[in-house]
Amino acid sequence: MSSRATDGAFEVLYPELRIYPEQFYNYFRMTTECFDDLLQRASPRIERQDTTFRHSISPSEHLMVTIRYLATGESFSSLHFHFRMGISTISMIVRDMCKALWEDLHDEFIPQSNRQNWLEFEEKCREVCQFPHCIGAVDGKHTRIIKPQGTGSEFFNYKKYFSIILMAIADAQYRFQLTHFQLPFNQGPKDG
Repeated sequence: MSSRATDGAFEVLYPELRIYPEQFYNYFRMTTECFDDLLQRASPRIERQDTTFRHSISPSEHLMVTIRYLATGESFSSLHFHFRMGISTISMIVRDMCKALWEDLHDEFIPQSNRQNWLEFEEKCREVCQFPHCIGAVDGKHTRIIKPQGTGSEFFNYKKYFSIILMAIADAQYRFQLTHFQLPFNQGPKDG
């Protein structure tokens, strides 16, 4: 949409939110420092060049769209009006940013586990939560997707929309230790 540069959430809201850390946290569900850290890490992977025909979408705007999507579960249609971008553009931004964040962060924040790690997790759960023989808490989230071609009702859920499911185990210190998600296009499950 042509009004993105004047009326989009990034141009209107982002500068104001940066001034008020409490509102920034309410909107993004993270601090400005955390946002800036993610931006610094992901920028090299998603930065695009301006052309004579159009200005590229900045890495800050990419991250704002993606964090808003992940933090609220808003649909791409809703974000389309909020950010004044096409739905397919938002879809591509979210996909590319999530991939960039995963590639940059998973080794640091979700390292490969071994027997010793699991024993340490169990000890911490016993210590912190007074819960013996436990390695963490398991939870899942339906992440809304556009129906992949040729999948029929494979990704249609009980909430009446298409989604993939992300499952994770968090340890006693609220850190993810294991994730599992099912990818569309019949690629099967992936562990990280």
